[in-house]
Amino acid sequence: MVPQRWVIFGLLCAIHVWEETILQWGLTIDAKIIKIFTLYLLLLTFLKDHGDMSRLKQQIKEMNKSWQSDKVRNSFNSDNKVKNVNEKQKQQLLSQFGIDEDLLLESSSEYLYYSTKDQSQLKQLKYKWKKMKNNHPELYDNSEDDEVEGDFTFYRFLKARKWDVDKALTMYEKYRAFRKAENVPQYTQNAVGPFGSKALLKACEESFESVNGLETNPALRLVSKDPCEKYFRTFCSAVNCGYTKCGSPIYIERTGEISPIYSKMMAYIDSDEVVRRHIRQQELVNQRCREISEAVGVPVGKQTLIFDLKGMSFYPNAAAMDVFKRVLKIDASFYPETLHTHFLINAPGIFLVVWKLVSTWLDPVTKTKFHILGSNYQDTLLKHIDKSQLPIEYGGTNKYNLPHVTLRMDVGEQYAAVLHKELDKSVYGRIKGITL
Repeated sequence: MVPQRWVIFGLLCAIHVWEETILQWGLTIDAKIIKIFTLYLLLLTFLKDHGDMSRLKQQIKEMNKSWQSDKVRNSFNSDNKVKNVNEKQKQQLLSQFGIDEDLLLESSSEYLYYSTKDQSQLKQLKYKWKKMKNNHPELYDNSEDDEVEGDFTFYRFLKARKWDVDKALTMYEKYRAFRKAENVPQYTQNAVGPFGSKALLKACEESFESVNGLETNPALRLVSKDPCEKYFRTFCSAVNCGYTKCGSPIYIERTGEISPIYSKMMAYIDSDEVVRRHIRQQELVNQRCREISEAVGVPVGKQTLIFDLKGMSFYPNAAAMDVFKRVLKIDASFYPETLHTHFLINAPGIFLVVWKLVSTWLDPVTKTKFHILGSNYQDTLLKHIDKSQLPIEYGGTNKYNLPHVTLRMDVGEQYAAVLHKELDKSVYGRIKGITL
């Protein structure tokens, strides 16, 4: 039998002989990958001791990871104007938010490693969009081009349309028309906005209601005021707080408590206001993703949702279901590829009946991201989320208490007044004024 090391040596020689031919065929092989792989094979050829081989594999793995990290940072910086990452602040954030660096890189890799074909399709889409926009400038809001014309955004639409450039262009065109028709930029243009790792760290320490080093009201910085805040505070209960182990921003909602009293909320606001609130929420998520991306140096583009269904009504409200369908359509059409995972916890048995209907409205790929859990959900959540990022109620260690629905308008009005007053406090001026 031919010794394994000579088989490897033969493979090594073949790579050197055929490298030019392979490249001429147009296959995507990065020169650095070839060099690393060649070095790996060469050393394995002459090493016999298993201990040395194991150590070598680990060294190669670390070297490759370091190279990939540099590639990630350079690629993301050039395409998305991300500033150089302060490594000390990055490690502080990763630790504070319970983010696993390997999982972060793995989750972000889809946005970072484009094949030659992928890059060609991105260029085609950007070129066709620029031509379309120049021919009809009156149809789109050009004031936000820098925010919504990066490779990161175009990639989401290409992936949603399975890399068909023309279909992605049609989808993106409708997205830009939607943003102008609904005046979507209003939600972020008058806000303080994300300002990198220092601002994020300071906000976690000093922002309104921050608990255990987590900012519980990023809306105060990242999106504008909502004139209907008092109504949503009275009839809803939700929080944007924390990150998953792969860096995905978390949103938690007491959906079960909201469903029985939805009709009461409709006495004060209409369905259009609820839909606008959802659009504002999606813009908030985008800003949170942008901020954590700038802080850790790699793109994070998807959110994780936790809907607590405890107390859910046995009779779904028809108006609520209609809004839900509208929201799903908006997300699928204008915010594609922005959902990482959706946990539905404390799901009562009756929900399975509702789910059979709701799931038919979902894209098959999106449907796989939903996880329906009963009352024993903690272990599943903790596989994806560090304890420090979850309230104690949900199996974590953070002392933030997500308020329950009160149905008291005076409480909602008082909270909204205090919340908006916080915008004028000096802490936000200090956060904005930080030199990064």
